[in-house]
Amino acid sequence: MENAPALMTTVDDLLDARGAALAEFDNAMRSLGIARQHLLDAGFAKYALVGALERLSMHSTDAELRKGGGERFRRAVDKALWQHLGEKTGLLSLMDTKTREKWQRDVSDQSPECTRDALEATFASLHEQRGLIFERGLVQAFANLSGHYRTNDPFKLGPKIIVTGCSESTSRGRLYLADAERVLYVLDGKKPPETADKGVRGAIAAATGVGWGIPKQCDFESEYLSGRLFINGNAHVRFKNDDLRHRANRLIAKHYGETLADDSRAA
Repeated sequence: MENAPALMTTVDDLLDARGAALAEFDNAMRSLGIARQHLLDAGFAKYALVGALERLSMHSTDAELRKGGGERFRRAVDKALWQHLGEKTGLLSLMDTKTREKWQRDVSDQSPECTRDALEATFASLHEQRGLIFERGLVQAFANLSGHYRTNDPFKLGPKIIVTGCSESTSRGRLYLADAERVLYVLDGKKPPETADKGVRGAIAAATGVGWGIPKQCDFESEYLSGRLFINGNAHVRFKNDDLRHRANRLIAKHYGETLADDSRAA
C-alpha cells in the first residue's frame, strides 16, 4: 500500500488510454455504418451482411444504438480500470474474500465512470483507511476459518485449525485458507500470491493431483501453512510461523477491544 499515492501519478496515462479506446470504438462503429451503406447502395448487402457484422453495422447507423454500444464498452473499460487500480494499489490484497467480492460486484453493477477526481478521491480515502481495511480483513479471514474460535478462546488462534469445505478448487474452504495466508504474507512484509495456482491453493491442487476424485488423504504445504486434506473435504491445517500467528492474535484482540495477558498461551 505504500505505493498507492505514487501510483495515482500514472492515472492521467491510464485515463488517456481509456479516452483513446472509447474514441476509437466510436470511430469503428461509424466506419461499420459507412461500410454497410456502401453495400446497401450496391444492392448486395443482404448477402454480405450476416450474423455479428450485420448487428454491429446496424448499431453503427443509429446514433442512439451507437451510444448504447459505446456505453456498454465504456462500462467494460471502466470496470477493468477500477479492478486494475484495486490490484496495483494492493488494496484487494488487504481484503478478505467477502469484502473483495463485494468490491467486485459494486464495480461490475454500478460501473462508476472513471474520472481523475473519482479515482483519486476513492483511492486516497481507501489508502487512508488501509490499516482498518487490513484489520477487518484479518479478523474476517480467521473468523471464516474457525467460526467457533470465539466460543472457546475468544482472541487466540492456536497452531492448528480444522477447515471444512476444501474438496474443490473453488470451494469456500480453500478461498478462506487463501485469505488467511494472504494476511500472513502482508504481516511478513511480502506480496501475496496473485493467482490460484500459487500459495496454499496451489499446494492443495498439486497434492490432490489431476482427476475427478480427491484422495482419501493427502498432505500439502505452502510457505506459511501445512496440513492434511481428507476425503470429506476437511483440512487439518498448521500455522508454520508462530510469530506471525501471535501478531495476528494481537490484531484480533485489538479489534475486539481486548488485551492478551499472555500471548504465548495461544501456542
